Amino acid sequence: MNKAQEFRRLKKRKKIIKRLVISSIIIVTATIVFIYKAPIFNVKQINFTGITTVNEKELQDGLKDYLGKNIFTVDYKEIQEKILANPYIKEVKINKKSNAILNISIKEGKVAYYIQEGEIYKAITNDGFYVEQLKTLEGRNLVSIIGAKDNGKEVGQKIIDDENTSKILNAFHPIIKSDISELRIERLDISDILNIKGYIKGVEILFGDDEDLVRKNDKAGKIDKVLSILEQKNIQKGYIDVSFDGPPVVKIES
Repeated sequence: MNKAQEFRRLKKRKKIIKRLVISSIIIVTATIVFIYKAPIFNVKQINFTGITTVNEKELQDGLKDYLGKNIFTVDYKEIQEKILANPYIKEVKINKKSNAILNISIKEGKVAYYIQEGEIYKAITNDGFYVEQLKTLEGRNLVSIIGAKDNGKEVGQKIIDDENTSKILNAFHPIIKSDISELRIERLDISDILNIKGYIKGVEILFGDDEDLVRKNDKAGKIDKVLSILEQKNIQKGYIDVSFDGPPVVKIES
């Protein structure tokens, strides 16, 4: 092969490569334009999972402006921020179910407590967030917290920042949400976290500190011991002391 033939061969090869590169660019560009402009990639539906307390219609109404927008250009962080503006919601996860559907999984805070100030009741989650101001407790299964103050915090802000106190609130959730009214705690005194007290009707419960409140491995927690005693004995008035290692002290008063 002479030099002229080799030159023509290389020139032809370069043309082919150039055409392939240009064709690839055109195809990629066309694909991108199609993805960003084609109606089939516009958000047509937003689904929520994990809702128990929050009003889903309010959430849907708050996100209606995202319907019709391209699913690949929607700002997920912006959506999360809008949803998390609801004080009842503590966690948001978003994913695409298809070309046109957004699935949003939310995790709500467990609203189980309240602080009373005059005639106002301030509903609080297990994590210590102030989520709602109530004028009445009717229809609400909430427990009064003694020894906690809102310190001027607004709805949506965290009233209880202390990690140990949050741990205590979470530990008592099972007994608070008990289906058996006789086992449902009504007041929780955390004025001194080394001397925690609970009240079920006329029964005072002395828990001591926050150690061993819940079951660990095979060892029953203090709360388990209290529930067991209340299930076995008809105590209307008196006290139960589980603040120390060893058998609980139970005193029944007439």
